[in-house]
Amino acid sequence: MTQHNWPAALRHIRYKDEPIVLKNFLNNPSQYVTWKDIEDVINKDCCYIELIRDQVKVDIPGFKYFWFGKHTHHKKFIFDGINSGDTFIINQYTNYKKDISDLCASIEECYDVVVDAHVYGGLMSNCKSFKPHVDIPANFICQIEGITHWQVYKNRSSALLNHYQTNTFAIPDNTLEVEFDVMLEPGDVIYLPSRTFHGAFPSGKRLSISISCKSKEATPDYIPLDRNYYKINHEQYQ
Repeated sequence: MTQHNWPAALRHIRYKDEPIVLKNFLNNPSQYVTWKDIEDVINKDCCYIELIRDQVKVDIPGFKYFWFGKHTHHKKFIFDGINSGDTFIINQYTNYKKDISDLCASIEECYDVVVDAHVYGGLMSNCKSFKPHVDIPANFICQIEGITHWQVYKNRSSALLNHYQTNTFAIPDNTLEVEFDVMLEPGDVIYLPSRTFHGAFPSGKRLSISISCKSKEATPDYIPLDRNYYKINHEQYQ
């Protein structure tokens, strides 16, 4: 299993939960996701895909596959969108390959949380992400390829509001106060506490992974993923 020095890097969160940038934290970021992995995921329709166009999610057409009743994306629509400048999100990537599963497991073991991984990416300078917003879970944002401009703000959303209530309405101009402004390079990681306003402003080809974390105590119905990789002993049979 891949080991990371999470506790030492984020020792302060036990008494002062604040954003932090971890430079060169991942030694080999491309082991977690590549463009070949992206093509494979979309072609096999094994994860839930979203597209962002002009900072708004696009409705992707789909249908229920006859044999399983599984929702199936129209994958040509997705490829056409990406190739013409849409940002993509691959949800439920956490168990797609062993390297990303091990990375998620290392966070779960350190902080006793439930995690999931989502891949964000785009090809062009017009591949915009969401407007500045908050996420209810805490997040680790891992830069895999390219350079992305990030702004993290001092503002926090109230726990009186849910995700929809916080992010649905336009934020007034000059309301957000920048805490730090940084260019993330491959291997860099940002830790974002729950409900922290943040925004990504990509300017070219890039891949990143967002790892969302929620306390196990807050998820009483939690059933852990089996992150072990097993083998079939087929060699012993003729």
